[in-house]
Amino acid sequence: MAGSRLTGAQAASQILQTGGAGEVNVEKVAGQLTDHYDPRKKVLRLSEGVHDSPSIAALGIAAHEAGHALQHRAGYAPLMLRNAIYPVANIGSTLAMPLFIIGFIFSRGPNIWMDLGILLFTEPWRSRSLPCRSSSTRPSGPWPCSKNGASSQVRSWSARARSSRPRP
Repeated sequence: MAGSRLTGAQAASQILQTGGAGEVNVEKVAGQLTDHYDPRKKVLRLSEGVHDSPSIAALGIAAHEAGHALQHRAGYAPLMLRNAIYPVANIGSTLAMPLFIIGFIFSRGPNIWMDLGILLFTEPWRSRSLPCRSSSTRPSGPWPCSKNGASSQVRSWSARARSSRPRP
């Protein structure tokens, strides 16, 4: 894909169409590191630098986020678990530090240990979503991985892009 000069948005759209998730829209969002897939609205949002860029990094990020949409479509269990606990974990991680500071200011004596314990208890819930992120680099559902981790579909795209490139 990199040799074909596709932008991140075009690559993501192609991956979604090929993977059977054509109903997912690709949108541009402002900012950096704002790339994400919203499973509730079935929208893949790419930052400006990824959406419009034909760089290999942009293609990789777009493919990664498109992978989340394909995981969602396939009912990938770790992603479903992450989506289920995300709202609770997000509230806990958002409130943990302000509650800790308020408790620290108004508490005296051993209560600080209780505040610290609550903070340390909420952090593992927030980090529960990390295993799902690392697994999204491997295709799921209709794209079984080969022994080296690359799907046959991705290899065929790469071969087509190399063969269709104009030679200097």
